[in-house]
Amino acid sequence: MFQPSNVGRLSIGTLNVRRLASSERLLELQEELEGINIDVIALTELRWRGTGSLQLSDSGFCFYHAGPESSEDVSGTGFLVSSRMKPFVEAFRPVSPRISALDLKFGRQLLRLFAVYAPPTSATRDDEEDEEDEYDSLLETLRSELRAASMSGQRGASSTLRDAIAPRLRVYPALLGDFNAKIGRKEEDDEEAVGNFGYGDRNVRGQQLLDFCEENHLRAVNTFFKARPGRKWTWISPNGHTKNCIDFVLASRLIRFQSATVLGSCISSSDHRLVRAVIQTPKREVMRHEDRTLKKKYRLNRDLFRMALTTMTPCANQQDSPEDYANLVAQVQSAAEFAREPEEKSPRLSEETKRLFAQRRHLKYRRSTAAERIALTELNKLIRREIRKDLVKHHQRLVEEAIRRNRGLRHVRREAAIGRRRLTRLRDADGNLCSTTTQLKRTVKAFYEALYSSTVDVQYEEHEAQEECPDLLISEVGEALKTMRNGTAPGIDKITVEMLKTGSHVLLPWLTKLFNMCLRTCSIPQKMADSSTILLHKKGDPLELKNYRPISLLSAIYKLLTKVLTKRIERILDAAQPVEQAGFRKNFSTIDHLQAINQLVERSREYRLPLFIVFVDYEKAFDTVELNAVWSAVQQQGVPGQITKLLQKIYQEATSPVNINDEPVPIEIRRGVRQGDTISPKLFTATLEHVFRHLQWEEVGININGSRLSNLRFADDIALIAETAEDLQKMMDELNEASQRAGLKINANKTKLMSTEPTSILLNGSEVERVESFVYLGQEVRLVRDHGKEMSRRICSGWNVFKQYKQFLTNPTVEMRWKRRLFNMCVLPAMLYGAETWALTKSACKRLATAQRKMERRMVGVRLVDKKTNDWLRGVTKISDVAESAKKRKMKYAWKLANEDEEKWSKRLTDWRPIVSRPLGRPRTRWRDDIRKALRTQAWQNQARRTTLRQWLNIMGSA
Repeated sequence: MFQPSNVGRLSIGTLNVRRLASSERLLELQEELEGINIDVIALTELRWRGTGSLQLSDSGFCFYHAGPESSEDVSGTGFLVSSRMKPFVEAFRPVSPRISALDLKFGRQLLRLFAVYAPPTSATRDDEEDEEDEYDSLLETLRSELRAASMSGQRGASSTLRDAIAPRLRVYPALLGDFNAKIGRKEEDDEEAVGNFGYGDRNVRGQQLLDFCEENHLRAVNTFFKARPGRKWTWISPNGHTKNCIDFVLASRLIRFQSATVLGSCISSSDHRLVRAVIQTPKREVMRHEDRTLKKKYRLNRDLFRMALTTMTPCANQQDSPEDYANLVAQVQSAAEFAREPEEKSPRLSEETKRLFAQRRHLKYRRSTAAERIALTELNKLIRREIRKDLVKHHQRLVEEAIRRNRGLRHVRREAAIGRRRLTRLRDADGNLCSTTTQLKRTVKAFYEALYSSTVDVQYEEHEAQEECPDLLISEVGEALKTMRNGTAPGIDKITVEMLKTGSHVLLPWLTKLFNMCLRTCSIPQKMADSSTILLHKKGDPLELKNYRPISLLSAIYKLLTKVLTKRIERILDAAQPVEQAGFRKNFSTIDHLQAINQLVERSREYRLPLFIVFVDYEKAFDTVELNAVWSAVQQQGVPGQITKLLQKIYQEATSPVNINDEPVPIEIRRGVRQGDTISPKLFTATLEHVFRHLQWEEVGININGSRLSNLRFADDIALIAETAEDLQKMMDELNEASQRAGLKINANKTKLMSTEPTSILLNGSEVERVESFVYLGQEVRLVRDHGKEMSRRICSGWNVFKQYKQFLTNPTVEMRWKRRLFNMCVLPAMLYGAETWALTKSACKRLATAQRKMERRMVGVRLVDKKTNDWLRGVTKISDVAESAKKRKMKYAWKLANEDEEKWSKRLTDWRPIVSRPLGRPRTRWRDDIRKALRTQAWQNQARRTTLRQWLNIMGSA
């Protein structure tokens, strides 16, 4: 007998939602369910595309969906699970387009719920025969699932079935859904599947369903509890005259129910009513109604927080103690608890829309006349229009508030989202689909322990520290704290950066003392470096774990420590980096390497020089680099021994379990740097430089005015450059071998070759793919230098951003100043990324201007047929001109190149003139042509050096 313990009242139900295919309909359903106490609802006729799970933002429900690939398909099922039942969810999986399964695990008992949507009956005979075949197929699928459930707990079950759930776990099935069959009243005394309180007459499908229940020892729970006729029917016809009971809870006879009824307060957006059944539990607890209203958000009252901190027990004069950190955390948490206050969160739906919901409930059963039916239909349309308007207004409020406060727009996307995605399915190493919590945790553990396990024996010889590292100063810690970003996720101690900044006048002495203790002892307090790792999907198949990026949510105090240490060693490590490395360095950016690669391609094309480039991609570089290689690199590059020992201790003792749907999976980490840690990029680039120092490439590469250019690096994005295929093959082999010694593996699928001559380059015996173009650092690079394709990509990126905020930018009620600020803040940068490296032509500027004017017309709300001039349009919007902005960016960068002291490759290649004769014929427009034309001189660099930036821009603007 099914007896779940310590769960109290357990209620399940089913509802046909009639096309829940959009976030508006999902929000409407949540509003309708407000006030209804239920734990699990099986949803049918869903039409929500794809399979997955969402933690809904506006209620306590978690939404599981298994929908069709096409939104036109009427199938699709899913579940709504309350926050109280969420910890018991073991698995969710699609069975067929019309069936999905949800497992709830209570100790050694497993309640397996099936959401079922049977095909409806048709008026025509031919369609009816097809649908009966489909109905038989659906029952056969259910029969197989029930047979598998009964076998899965037996000792003789197959290994595949036994692997789906824990061994000897007793499974109790229940089928919930719209069966499109009328079981009706009990007709024979020996019918055990139907009770004495059925509704209506039985049809052919009803008899078929009843025989299925008798065969599989199921009961139609609806029919076993007495209720008045008005609480028995589940579907009403459009004219309101016909009422049938076609939605059922069909459960195993081993599940005892306390009650079952059809809720009179029906969901107005559907012609079906919600069926709810309460399972009898051994310990009957008085369960309070679950509050599914908006969860309260809290903000920090800064004044109260400061006041609370000043009353805390000072510890700055105490002796060093490992308990200092625990005391500090406890007191900050206590002050934060005292100073927190509720933050008003504006609901998505307005009060006017909620009143329309109430009005619809009154009209729901008044369908006796055509006028009442028309009124209900029009009210349904009005409600959906108002919901759409409310969502638009909600999004506009969020965007406008972010713009006014000069905040980033990431939180807008998070706040505007209907819910947060959860992980429900993954493929394991053998390609098998995993859906249970146990299987997911096992798959994640196996994948990341294999990823983080050391595969290369790297020797590390520790050198004796020559001198002690000086103590950290309060001013150092304070300056590092100022540079930390607000709004980042806290670690497991829940202390945010804002708390540390607000209480800095009190906390800085404590923090400095704590950090100096760590530095002197080369160790950290327990749990200070511990973190929780979350998985963020990048792109590609969401079932493949390799397409997720692990991000460590670290303590703000720990991040402040590594920020201070980074400041200490930044100059040392940057001095050890060559100009080939532009990643995570001051005064370097992606534009430097884009200019270098573009100028190299331009010279190759202009002077007909041979050019061979391989764009190297490492496979999970940050996660697979060997730690001993990291320590050897930073030690050889001059990092103080105390800091190196402290970092070693952190990596030895810190734990970082992977969080899978709020459940931690412990992972043993033996290699890789932590993504999310301030110091990790510096450690990685130092290790990569250590790898390149073992390569003897002084004689390979391209001779640029006496210096050899063999590679360009931006963190782990590497371009190998050579004059001949033989040199490039040699470089590829040596880099591959040296990388493997540090634990790094080159990704053969993403590594690409570009060359002016047909050739083949091998990597581990396999040929590297040769391509005509490659997106390098966000810009499309082609050997036939033509920025037309890149211009199209930039315009497309601008339109994507514009469409993302279209509701805000095109709304006539929003002030133009806020539209202008959003456009300049988001759309323009997307259109102009890499414009510093473009060879601007008249046609290119015209394309940019045409795209911008089209956007401006949408912002103002006019069309081409309105005959508004471009000057009038710009006078209304007053936004920055995209073509002029592109030119200004380029001229700024040109002045910077001319006045730069450091000999970057971008500057060297811009000044490079190959010592060969240029072929006859007019060359394509070059990067420097518009600058030379404006100044009427070849030596534009000399003039740029003699002027300030403002003077230079004035000269170029007036030219």
